[in-house]
Amino acid sequence: MELNVITSFKDLQLQRDSWTSILAEKGNTIPFIEWDWINCWWKHYGHNFDLRVLQIIREEKIIGYVPLIKEKKRFYSSYSFMGKDKANYMDIIASSSDYEIVFTEGINWLKDQKENIIIEINGIYAGPLKQQLINDVIKEAGLHFFHENTPAPAIEFAGLEAELFVKKRSRKHGMDRKEKKLRKHGKLYLKEIFLKDMDSIFYLHKKRWKDRRDTSGFSSETNINFFKELVQLKSNTVVTCVDGLYFEDKLIAFYYGFQTRGRYLYYLPAHDDDFGVYSPGRLLMKEKVINCMDQETKTFDLSIGYESYKMDWANSVSYVSSFTLVNGRMFIKLGFSMLKLKQIIKGRMKKNKKLVMFIRNKTYKLRPISLLNKIFQMEMFYQYVWQENRDKRIVPEQKTMKDLDFICQATGKHKAEIINRFYKNDQCYMDNDKIVCWIKNINSNPIIYDCNLKEIGTYSLPVTKLPYQIYSSYKSNDDHSTYTGFHLEVRFAGKSFIISRKRKENHNDLHNSEQLDS
Repeated sequence: MELNVITSFKDLQLQRDSWTSILAEKGNTIPFIEWDWINCWWKHYGHNFDLRVLQIIREEKIIGYVPLIKEKKRFYSSYSFMGKDKANYMDIIASSSDYEIVFTEGINWLKDQKENIIIEINGIYAGPLKQQLINDVIKEAGLHFFHENTPAPAIEFAGLEAELFVKKRSRKHGMDRKEKKLRKHGKLYLKEIFLKDMDSIFYLHKKRWKDRRDTSGFSSETNINFFKELVQLKSNTVVTCVDGLYFEDKLIAFYYGFQTRGRYLYYLPAHDDDFGVYSPGRLLMKEKVINCMDQETKTFDLSIGYESYKMDWANSVSYVSSFTLVNGRMFIKLGFSMLKLKQIIKGRMKKNKKLVMFIRNKTYKLRPISLLNKIFQMEMFYQYVWQENRDKRIVPEQKTMKDLDFICQATGKHKAEIINRFYKNDQCYMDNDKIVCWIKNINSNPIIYDCNLKEIGTYSLPVTKLPYQIYSSYKSNDDHSTYTGFHLEVRFAGKSFIISRKRKENHNDLHNSEQLDS
């Protein structure tokens, strides 16, 4: 058995053909160990590491590679797989029959290094037999180590009744109702995102993680070029897929992923929090699953993590193993013990969903909570008023979510607040390019809000199937017309029953009014 250490990427490029042939023969479905992906990663991040790729030769035939990189720390050296910080999965390059031999040669080489080293072998997609094999090899080498497993849920499409599967998952968390509500307001569709539109996904990701703890760094300046170049890869094995969910030509969610030999890997998502009430990320999941079914994808890999939305869709769960090894003097072994304790605590914390969400969403930026705003939003209002109205009437124009940007500009409100009102089926009316009011529960017990979303009127009798009209009133003067109020008029029994919002100075003008008996 012969082992060669490749220390320059120029020399590694000469191994491309043998590297790719081993993976092709194996039928590899992990994109991160494919040559084209590794080549792109090294181009952008290789300057931070020393290359230490181990080439294993048996009887003058290359049987595998161990793709390692080295980082020089203050008191020790750290070895890990190539693709560090960007690859969810990694492994050695070897056929199934030669895996044990190649892995053993790699561990023995690391053991023989005459320096203090910590070895991180992260992201090995391994079943129970493979885990046991790796454990046995490390123990036989006499190295101290610990390992942890992280679930990697997936959807296996083989033998799946597609329509029933999607329908059942779509009902969870009321997704079918949310989708129906959103489609009611406009066009919702899935669309592939190409390089020229990539800036929109980085903008959305930055917006999503602006006040949260982002561990991916996807939209940071140092990573944007890397992820853009992956989209341009002209590879026979790895295809970068960027899919967006659009509402009225506005991107509200996207997935960044990879397709490798019939396996789609869901790599990174983001969605627009303004549309959060509709759960756009979950809606996109449904659309992408259907898309993969149509393309006859064999597996939809939901990647590593405990997230509930992944478990909602998964019909199989595998595990990704991470091993940390140490070789050296006593003080480095003490540091290894501290690292082990840290990883154990971190692993247990990740299993607590509430704690993870708190750290992710709340600890990055402390935001003051003001209850005074809610207190001072209370306002007196008139109700059940029937009156004879001789003012000039103008019927306001009803606005929809297609006018979202205009409504936000007119009201000065955040998009999320406006979208939330549409989600609750509230109706928006405008007059002279100004928001007149919002109406809630128009077909049951209508409640009226002004442009600042403050409640200003209510009507206690059901108006279902009764004719009604929305209008603004103006009092005509000699020189100009003065806005006097907003009204919702319901016709019943030959009379007009009106919910009014009169201007404050006109409150005393409400004469000949009659309380409507409920």
